[in-house]
Amino acid sequence: MNIKQQLAGLNEFLTAIYGTDTRLSSLLTSLGFRFEQVELIRNQHLEHVVASFLESLQERMATGQDGERLHHVVSRWFGLDGAAPDTFETLGRDLHMTPEMVRQLEEKALGRCKTKANLQFLRAALHTIALKLIDEVTDRPEPQSIVSKLGELEQIRTAIDVMRAEYEAKRTEVLNKVASELDALEEQYASLFKASTEHMTGLEAEIKNDALRYGETIYSDQLCVVYSKARISWDTKGIAQYAESHPELLQYRKQGEPTAKIQVRRKIPV
Repeated sequence: MNIKQQLAGLNEFLTAIYGTDTRLSSLLTSLGFRFEQVELIRNQHLEHVVASFLESLQERMATGQDGERLHHVVSRWFGLDGAAPDTFETLGRDLHMTPEMVRQLEEKALGRCKTKANLQFLRAALHTIALKLIDEVTDRPEPQSIVSKLGELEQIRTAIDVMRAEYEAKRTEVLNKVASELDALEEQYASLFKASTEHMTGLEAEIKNDALRYGETIYSDQLCVVYSKARISWDTKGIAQYAESHPELLQYRKQGEPTAKIQVRRKIPV
């Protein structure tokens, strides 16, 4: 088994499921392990930690539907077993599937690993493995060391609280200043907008009157006033009654063909 290949594949796998460049060492650091502890694992216990972590991954994936095959595809695609990674074509021949079907399996497997629950499980599994190892190969921390770190933490929290209070105060100051400036700006332009809008409305009415008197559509470079002749309409009912006593009008009457249309009948609520 090639531990370098295995670690490279694992780092690539972690990057794929976390969405950003993620390595085993950076994951350990994010779990609270100090630099010297991460280096201890890297230099002396890497194979054990990697093997234990991948075993936890396999157990987790195998619990789901089609889990064994999904784990096999992920393991061989990333080379998690330490051998050179397989291509989709090679995996397809082994599984009697097309390369595209294998690609879909790999996508499904990564999607399953990307769920919040599984990402938390993997972090917890790695934390347990590394913490147990560190506990076995190093001395227990001294109480005074923990007290010292608690003091440092308290100072950092206090500094953050002070920083946040300063930020909120300055933010409020800026917002108040901007709000007053916006109010002044609105007041400054309100009368201008009102006067301009009234002028525009009056001018539009004046132009319409002129166009009605002129009797034609008039164009400028960007606008036009469209003149439409008065619409003529007839009292259809009155004309029909009039035609009864003046049948000569019926020669000017045109009637279209009847139509039939099928549609869903609307149910009347009971």
